[in-house]
Amino acid sequence: MDVAAFVFAVLSSLAAVAAVVVAVIARNDSQKAGVDAEAAANRATIATEKMATIQSRIFDGPPWTVAYFGGDTYIVTNNSPVDALDVVFDSDSPEVTIQMTNIEPQTVGAKSAVKFMFVAMLNTPFERNIVVTWRREGAEGTFRWQHPIPLKPRA
Repeated sequence: MDVAAFVFAVLSSLAAVAAVVVAVIARNDSQKAGVDAEAAANRATIATEKMATIQSRIFDGPPWTVAYFGGDTYIVTNNSPVDALDVVFDSDSPEVTIQMTNIEPQTVGAKSAVKFMFVAMLNTPFERNIVVTWRREGAEGTFRWQHPIPLKPRA
């Protein structure tokens, strides 16, 4: 056998062994990447579900608060991160009158407030509620929130 042929055969064998080693390493890396990708997909799914839950709480829950402001004035605040559209403020009793500067349906911006006046008279029932109806962009139908008008603080 010729020395050159022998060297060529040895080098060919070494190249084949090296190719097998590289293929095994690539396969192991590929399997690890597949496991990592699956774990990342699972984390993304869990994060998406949590975000959907948070958004549903934010968007489906009532965003309003009502507080005494001063004199006969109260303030209703939209605490949500989105605008409330076509907002109407009213009461649930004909004896309760809520005076707004703007009685037309209006937009109340995210984290914004609107003042209203309410004066309790002798015939005003103890239960006196403000009723807020509104809609949200992209949502079907309207939402309704009812809450007692707080008592004035005693001086």
